[in-house]
This record gives sequence, structure tokens and C-alpha cells, in this order.
Amino acid sequence: MVSHNHAVLLRGLRLHEAGDSRPTLVRRSDIKFLDGLLADMSEGGAFAKLRGGTINQGVMQNQLAARPVGRADRMVLQRTKRELQPPVKLYQPVHRTFQFVVLEAVCDFLPELGEAGLPKLDRTQIESSGLVIRRINGETGLTEAWLSDGNALRGWFPLQEDGLNDDSDPDPQRRPRRLGTGIRELDEQLGLHRLPAEHLSEAVEPLYVAPPDVCVGAARTLLFGMIPTVSLEQSELPTEQLAPPRLEIGQLRDLFADYLTPAGGQRTIPLQLNPLGVDFYQLKQRELTQQDRFLSLLRWVVELDALEHPEAIAHLNGVTVQLGLDPTTPGLTLVAPFTRVTQRGRNNQIIADYLEVRLGDLVADAATRLRDSEIDLTSQVTVASGQTLAWSIPTTALSDDVLGALADRMQSRITEFNLIAGERRFDPRRGRYVARAFVRVKREPGCPPQLWWSEYSEVFQIAQHWDHNPDVPPAIIPLPDLPSRAALKAMKPNVAFEVPESLENFLAANGLNAFLEGNATKGNGGGIGILWICSFSIYIIMMIAFIILIIFAILLNIVFNWLIFIRICLPIPVPEEE
Repeated sequence: MVSHNHAVLLRGLRLHEAGDSRPTLVRRSDIKFLDGLLADMSEGGAFAKLRGGTINQGVMQNQLAARPVGRADRMVLQRTKRELQPPVKLYQPVHRTFQFVVLEAVCDFLPELGEAGLPKLDRTQIESSGLVIRRINGETGLTEAWLSDGNALRGWFPLQEDGLNDDSDPDPQRRPRRLGTGIRELDEQLGLHRLPAEHLSEAVEPLYVAPPDVCVGAARTLLFGMIPTVSLEQSELPTEQLAPPRLEIGQLRDLFADYLTPAGGQRTIPLQLNPLGVDFYQLKQRELTQQDRFLSLLRWVVELDALEHPEAIAHLNGVTVQLGLDPTTPGLTLVAPFTRVTQRGRNNQIIADYLEVRLGDLVADAATRLRDSEIDLTSQVTVASGQTLAWSIPTTALSDDVLGALADRMQSRITEFNLIAGERRFDPRRGRYVARAFVRVKREPGCPPQLWWSEYSEVFQIAQHWDHNPDVPPAIIPLPDLPSRAALKAMKPNVAFEVPESLENFLAANGLNAFLEGNATKGNGGGIGILWICSFSIYIIMMIAFIILIIFAILLNIVFNWLIFIRICLPIPVPEEE
């Protein structure tokens, strides 16, 4: 076997393109995918079976000479290929499909032999190996690594910053130590100090050397590893570094256009009989009508918890509200401070009669009732038919101040509920990734192993979990026949629900018509202090769920017109029972 004190080339199997040394990507959808992969790898020189499972996006137009190709030339070539080829789609395990990288390790020390004649590397000289998945930042184009600081996940970090590069060892303990004078101040002046990212470690996936029989059968030193496409990992940056997103002022104006009209306009809302009695949460489930606008503004105030933060109400108090009065009927019962304005013309005739109240006070008063009341607001709020509620924003600056205060509350609420979590490792919506393999090859005794990298793989993206995989048949879920009386008796309950007494009282007090007519009540609040155990057959539950699925799919077809795409029903003959 050739000595290992020389360069090592870690390359793909070059099944499709003679000059392509990128890792070979292989897709497997068979049940015993690992056994099948190893069997195909050991087939020998042609790799006929393995070729059929590779993922390839076409032949590159770059025709560089096979030899010699220096390190710099290879890096230029790999970046050129990234730009020319669209991303490959890799599937998640839910698609019952797995993707692998397959490479061979050869000794790269005889240029006159050409790449095809390079001898294989002795598999026993491989000290360790691994596979890294890196992300291509869509905005900067930089390559990013998934790094951790000890046991804390740092997240995606650009490799071209703070002491890291594409060829840095993933293990910080194996990276060459930076020499220094031992004096911190002097090291900083000479640029010898430790950079912020030098101690971070990169996530490494297993890359296995193929078993000896596989390598003998293929007459090559082969390595393989599975490409992960799902992960529960997310960055664990300190909370102060995870700033929640903030809406732009234009987005805020569009969002609150129905409530806070910019300068030059006036929002007039007719208050029909008791609009404040409208179910608070029904507004989220239907299109707002004109008389619901004010109540929807109250919803924002409650959901943003503005009642507990006076600064938001203070900004709203910069807006004056005019509440029209009908002298023949009772007016709106207000707790908020208000002023009655009566304007008279000639002969002391009343030409205008309305209430003036600050918008913040009015909203706080009404929102407090909505939030704290457990009974119908009709008994607490009286609004005369035909009255109007009107306000205008006198200046654009005031409008932007109010919107800015609401935006601050949005950010605070997002933080309070931990809605902004750390960055996920894999994001099928926007992520573009590449795989790269490495081996550490033993050297003379007393010398550390030498690190050798492969080229980057083709750029790939991860399929959404709902994407269709044409290589895998759909999962078939058998449903029970519509049961006869005898079959029903055979379907014994095999799942049970623990029902609290309050829920049982609620169900017992309301029939179907009560729900359809919107007259359902909580039921009798009293009880004898017992729980109910309700058992069902899981098959009946599944049948009911399927029937409801079909009903709603047909109903929503009116909106989406989707039945011709989402439902394909084909007849299959069933053998007669003997």
C-alpha cells in the first residue's frame, strides 16, 4: 500500500461527469435502505445500481482539464457550479426517503497518472471522518456553519468571520493554536489575540468508512453518510439578542387603516344598537363590518395588553373622539371622563350636541368591560340606535406616534409569549444548503492527523413535509365498513376520555339546536363532585373524522376549488369473500 505522507483527494464517484469531484448524492426509498446502499456500493467499477439512485442536476458547461487542478481552481469551480445549477430537493424522513453522500478516498501524489489512475487510500489510515451541512445565506451569499459554544447552540455563523473559514477543523481542539507573546495587550496590537469564533465547534454528522468487504468488492476506499434533513435544534442565543421583528410604518398604517385614519381624513362609525355586545372573539372569524370597527380596535387593545401599559393609552389620548347624541333616546353609558359639547346657532337653536372623550380613555373603558365581564354586555352598555362615533388624527406625526406605541406593544407581547425562538437548523421555506465531507489521515507517530476536505456538494433545499414524493406510494389507511348491528356489538370501546363535571354539564345542557342558534350556555354550575369516563371505539372515531373531512372538503371547495387536485378516488376490485 502506498505511504500516506502525501495529499489525499476525497471525491465523489464521478458516475455522471468525468471532471466532477463533488460528493455523490444518493437517494434511497427502499425499506432496507442501508443494506441496499452497501450492496450497490460493492458492485464494482460500474456502480450500475448505485447510478440509478444518484441525484444529479445535469452536466456543467465548465470544461476544466482533469489534471492538474489545484486547490484554488477547485474552489472556483465549486462556486461556479453553485451559481449555474438550481438547488436539488432532498426529502424528509416523513417522505420515507433518505439521502446519502458517497465518496472515495484516493492518494493524490502522482499528477501524471490523471485522476482516473490515482491509487486508493488505505482505509486503516483514516483516523476519523465526518460530514458537515452548511447553509448558503440568501442575502449575503456567504457560507454559514451550524456552531455551538460548549453545550449552548450558537446557530448559523458566517465562516468568513472572526477566525473561521471554509477549511477550519470542526473541532476547535484540533485547530492549529495561534502563537502569541503571552501578553494580551501586545497580542491584540499584533493581531495574535484569540478571535471570538475560534472556540466554537461545528456540528458534525457521522461519515462511515465502508466495511472491508464492500471496499474490496468496489476496489475502492469508500465512505458514506446520511444527510440530515430534520432537526429539533435551534439556536440558544440570549433573549436580548433575539429581537422580535418590528413592522414598518407603512405596514402599520395598512394594518390599522380602519381605526386610525391618517391626517386629512375622519373615521365615522355608526353605532347600531349595542355593537359592544358582539361576541369579542367572533371578530376573528368573520369579515369586519363597518359597525364592528370600534370593537376590533378594542380587541387589539386587549390582545396587546395595552390596558396594563399606560404609555399606549396615553398616545391614544392624543386623539379626540366625538360621540353623537340622539336627544330622543338614552346615550352611551360612559365611565371614561367626557365633556358634553353643545353648539347653538341663531335664536339659541342647538345645531350640534355630542360628547367629547379622549380615544384612549374610551378604548380603555370599553376594553376593560370586554376583558373582565362574564355576562352579556347588553346589561352594562346602552347605545342608542342612530348614534355615531367619529374621530380624526389631526397630524401625521400624531398618527405615527400612536402606531409606534402599538408596535412597541406588539414587540413586547411577542417577547412575553416567547414567540421568537432561536433560529432553526433546517428551514424548508428559505434554506439552501450544501454538504461537505472530511477525513483525518494518520501521519508519522507523534504527528497529529492531517485534515482533508472534499468539495462542496450540489446546493440542495429540503422539501416541505406536505410535498409529494413520486418515488414512494401513498400510505393506505383502511377504514371499517359501515357496520351492521352485529359489527357494532363487536367494536368494543378501546379508548377512553376523562370528562370533567363542568364539561359534562355543558354538553348535557345544550342540544344541537342550541349550538346552531348560538344559544348555548355553560349549564348548571353545581355538581356532586365526580368525573366521567367516556369510552369509544377508535374505529368509530376514525370513521366520523373521515366523514367530517369529506363534508368540509366539499364545503370549502366553494372557496378553493380544490377537489380535482386533493382528492383522487380510483376503483379497486375487491375479491369476494368465501
